[in-house]
Amino acid sequence: MGRTILQETEPFIGGRNITTYRLVAEEDGTRTIERSVTRLDDMETGLPEDDAEAAFRDFVRKKQASHYEKNRPRITDADAFSDHFGQEKTWREIADAIGQKSVESIKGRVRDLVRKLAASYMAGADVHALAADHDISANRMHEILVDELARQRARNLEDIEDKVGSSSYSGDVRNIADITEFLGDAGDMNFVIVDPFEVPVPDTNQRRIYTRLFVDFIRLDGSRTRIEEDPYVGLALDEIHNKDLEALAREDLNNPIVDVRDAYGRQIRRLKDKFATGAH
Repeated sequence: MGRTILQETEPFIGGRNITTYRLVAEEDGTRTIERSVTRLDDMETGLPEDDAEAAFRDFVRKKQASHYEKNRPRITDADAFSDHFGQEKTWREIADAIGQKSVESIKGRVRDLVRKLAASYMAGADVHALAADHDISANRMHEILVDELARQRARNLEDIEDKVGSSSYSGDVRNIADITEFLGDAGDMNFVIVDPFEVPVPDTNQRRIYTRLFVDFIRLDGSRTRIEEDPYVGLALDEIHNKDLEALAREDLNNPIVDVRDAYGRQIRRLKDKFATGAH
């Protein structure tokens, strides 16, 4: 039946404490006299008389919310992953089970976990071990991680041309190449990764993703002088030294430079305009 309070005194108030004495029947049938002491602490002082009750209600509400937050049910990233991918629960169902209004924080935590697992898988982690740790089948884990890697590659491909001149370009290209090699689906892709200084550059109608950035200086007869751009150490697209431009211009005065393009064919107008003798 549990412990039972048989008698309880009125509170004894003294100084900063309130003391109550109880006669308690224990589960084993014995009796115990116990003392309960409550310490009084000033939580907020100087409350205006006409607003004290409202301030008290607000204080209690905040305390209740804080108590709930400290004691509400929690869920680990791994359990949320297993619930969603293994038991096919919706994000809403998972959030409701722990009394959480928003699903976004749970989704974000699981997305981060999936990215980490995908990186581990590509680095050689055993998919059966990963699956066992997260209570799903190895086939399902493989599907989830392959989908994540494909999404990462698609994001890299989407804006790779806008990364020209950025130090992140080479890392993104490396990620595209590594994921493609790991997935083994290069033959199904609409792009090919090309070294622009390979001789000859492969002739292909597929979209080209260059392993190195460069600037093409195009002459009147269509011939090109290609110079590598290294965002870490050297050539910025619009900051080539004038002496280098002059040297290029003097190489063939009868066949002047008429255009300047970046690795993805976009005109670099500020460089083109420096070749006044070649401008049309």
